Amino acid sequence: TPWVILPFVLAVMIFVGILWPHLAKMKLPVIIYALTIGAMGWLATERWLQIGEMQIFFAFAGALLFVISDAVLAYNRFVKSFAAAQAIILITYYIAQYLIASSV
Repeated sequence: TPWVILPFVLAVMIFVGILWPHLAKMKLPVIIYALTIGAMGWLATERWLQIGEMQIFFAFAGALLFVISDAVLAYNRFVKSFAAAQAIILITYYIAQYLIASSV
């Protein structure tokens, strides 16, 4: 579904744009990782839209939470540290892992 990839492409472009001035030597690894994580979110969304089963929804929700976790981690690491970052990162990460594991 072509329209499903668009939000992920835009999100990756915007987020890399926000991080870009702060990356120094990490530009290429961050671009590669952002594309990889964006592709994971896109493909999980595609699969859920095509199959629509509860297990696939768990994988989809877990993938989106994983994207959020990594986005907060990157922002906190490269742009600006903030007090709630660690809690947001850990909560979204562990719930994402649980949902992804539950989807198997």
